[in-house]
Amino acid sequence: MHHPRVLLSLTFTLLGCGSSEGGAMTVPVDAGDGVAADAGPPPACPAQDLGSTTGDAVATGNADAARNRVTSSCGGGSGTTATFLWTAPSSGTFNFSTVGSNYDTVLSVLASASCAGPEIGCNDDQSTDVTSRVDATLVSGDQVVVAVHRYGGETGDYVLSIWEGLPANEAGCADGADEDRDGLTDCQDDDCAVEAFCVETDCTNTLDDDGDGYTDCEDTDCDLDETCF
Repeated sequence: MHHPRVLLSLTFTLLGCGSSEGGAMTVPVDAGDGVAADAGPPPACPAQDLGSTTGDAVATGNADAARNRVTSSCGGGSGTTATFLWTAPSSGTFNFSTVGSNYDTVLSVLASASCAGPEIGCNDDQSTDVTSRVDATLVSGDQVVVAVHRYGGETGDYVLSIWEGLPANEAGCADGADEDRDGLTDCQDDDCAVEAFCVETDCTNTLDDDGDGYTDCEDTDCDLDETCF
C-alpha cells in the first residue's frame, strides 16, 4: 500500500555560488509520523473539555481522529491518544471506563489539567475484556485528564463513560445489564457463579446452557466432567 509522505520544514543557510552572501531556504524532509511541521502549532492537550458530565458515553469518537500523544505506564505507546479534561462534580470515587469501544484500549487518568500531569491510574484490560477501567477518588473541583490510548496501535471507535459510586458486584444475574461496569454481563460475570442458572448443566449438548458465552468443555463449569479430560 502506498503511504502518503509527510513533510517537515528544515531551514538552513545556503552559500550562493561565487558569492559570500547566504540566503535562507526551506527544504522538505520526510518525517513519516503523520504531522507536518508547517501545519501550525501542536494540538491542544487535553483536546476536549467535558466539564463535569457523568454517565454513559460522555465522549465517543474514532481513534484515527485523535492527534495528541500521551504516554502511559501500562501500555498504549503506539498511535495517537484521545484526551479529555474532566472536573469532579463532587467528592467521591469515580469510575472511568471504555466499555463499548470496539478495539483494545488503554486508559490513564492524570492528576492535573495538563497532559504533563502525574498519572494517578492506568489500566489495559479489565477482567477478561480488552476495554479498560480506572477508579479514582477525587475531591469536588479536582481536574483530571482522561487519556484513551491504543494498545499496539489498534484503531476503531472509542466510548468513554464516567460514573460515580458504582456497585461492587453484579446486582442482577439475569437482567442483561452490567451493573458493576466491568464489561461482563450476568452469567459472564464471576459474581454470578453462585446462581444455579449460571452453571453449564450439560457438557456434551453443544449448547451454552448458562449463557456465559462458553459451550460445553470450553466452560470452566465442565472442568471436572470426564468428557472434558
